[in-house]
Amino acid sequence: MPNSSVPAVPDPSARQPIDAAEVDLLLAPLSGLRAIALAVSGGADSTCLLWLAADWLKRRRAEGVPAPELVVFTVDHGLRPEARAEADAVLSLSSRFGLPAELLIWSPPSDLTNLQSQAREARYALMGAAMARRGVEALVTAHHRDDQIETFLDRLTRGSGVHGLSAMRPDAADGPGGLRILRPFLSVPGGRLRATLAAAGIAHSDDPSNENPKFKRVRLRQLMASLGNEGLDPDRLLATVQRMASAAEALDVWGSQVLKQHFCQHPAGPGWLDRSALTALPAEVRLRLLQRILGHIGGEAYPPRFERLERLDEILRSDAIGRQTLAGCVISADPGHVAFWREPGRQPAEGADVEPGSSLLWDGRFRLSLSADAGAMRIEPAGGSLSGFDRDLRAGFPAEAFVRSPALVRIGGTGEAPAVVPGFAPLPVGVSLSHLPLRL
Repeated sequence: MPNSSVPAVPDPSARQPIDAAEVDLLLAPLSGLRAIALAVSGGADSTCLLWLAADWLKRRRAEGVPAPELVVFTVDHGLRPEARAEADAVLSLSSRFGLPAELLIWSPPSDLTNLQSQAREARYALMGAAMARRGVEALVTAHHRDDQIETFLDRLTRGSGVHGLSAMRPDAADGPGGLRILRPFLSVPGGRLRATLAAAGIAHSDDPSNENPKFKRVRLRQLMASLGNEGLDPDRLLATVQRMASAAEALDVWGSQVLKQHFCQHPAGPGWLDRSALTALPAEVRLRLLQRILGHIGGEAYPPRFERLERLDEILRSDAIGRQTLAGCVISADPGHVAFWREPGRQPAEGADVEPGSSLLWDGRFRLSLSADAGAMRIEPAGGSLSGFDRDLRAGFPAEAFVRSPALVRIGGTGEAPAVVPGFAPLPVGVSLSHLPLRL
């Protein structure tokens, strides 16, 4: 029986279009950036983001106030026959609004095992590469209040801790693929985005998977109405998310101090942490700190399940020595340290040629930039060819810890010179190659 003391009364404001004054408040965090990208699929939410951002940009420029450069990314994922037409519609709408747009194409593998997850990871990888090529600082998405609540409920069903239950952050500096993700609509009901499009007379596409109950997020959305009947309406759920986020932020400040003092990283990728400093921390801080390091070194788009993280933590708090694998990482523990490096057996990133005057984010970890007068370079996994990997320069890591480190080879060279790996040989003049920093 529904709880009659807290009936679920529809909120009429949840269907009100967003006006210009509110847009200015929502998009204010974007104004200080130099260049941003919009992720636009053509659905209602992202199309509304496109329309509001274009109008906001136009108004700011007319007023002579600072505004970022803006580019639109849309992905043809090839999963439905309509995908290319939807992407083309985004390109057309972007042109109508006077915004540059780029079509990114993904060719799905034949052995997809987790359709939505793998497609999402592929989209972020494609957009990350395009951002690096264009020098874009952040990716803006149209995630809204309903998405935030779905994420909270999904993580609740997975037994997540404080950080998982804080759901999505409005400004995530370490988002999927190491990208900075901005989500200005997290406090806005999804119905308001659709109402805004309707009021502006702008068409959008509809993905049928958004109504397919075989997907968990759809079932969770359908569950929300029942929760509202028991007092768990969207505002209360969102308030819980925000309280979790505040608690998570406080714990992260503590963990960051430990990382500053006790975590070291080799220029080629592997890192180690003082074991006693880790085990002296309270459980929630330990778990979050491990999650941050695993995400930084392993580079996987989403953290490991909380139960698996707890098992790793239990091992590291014991006197056990040896190796574990989790989240794309090898974790090697000795009495004094815990070392982390990319798991060699995973599929390595593909090699890529980089032209003078351009930059590239490789493997979601390393930023390679060439000056205009530098020679063209190829970046690729070091692999099993570890010539030049001096034992002292390994800083105590085994040779296998560098199998998935980047190696630079000059294009057009004789092929006789050994590949340059950061931390083992000086980089050529005009070449910058560095690991993305661990967010503190």
